[in-house]
Amino acid sequence: EGKKWTVDREARTFARKIVRSETAVSDVEYEKAAEVLLEKDEKLAKIDREYYDKFKTFLSNEKLFKFKKAMMKWHGGKHHHE
Repeated sequence: EGKKWTVDREARTFARKIVRSETAVSDVEYEKAAEVLLEKDEKLAKIDREYYDKFKTFLSNEKLFKFKKAMMKWHGGKHHHE
């Protein structure tokens, strides 16, 4: 979870700078912020895949499914603070 937390934090920090900007935000800055948030989702999905592939080597498909379901419930959308 540490990798995911770092990726999420970096993206939210960047987006927060745009939201809290005291000067006018350019179209280019908005585009970059949107890209950063999209890249965050892609990076988080990649990390999920890496963990899934590792867990698949020693967990049954049923346990993998239950684990993923539990993680989704536990997170409860906490990676959506943008």
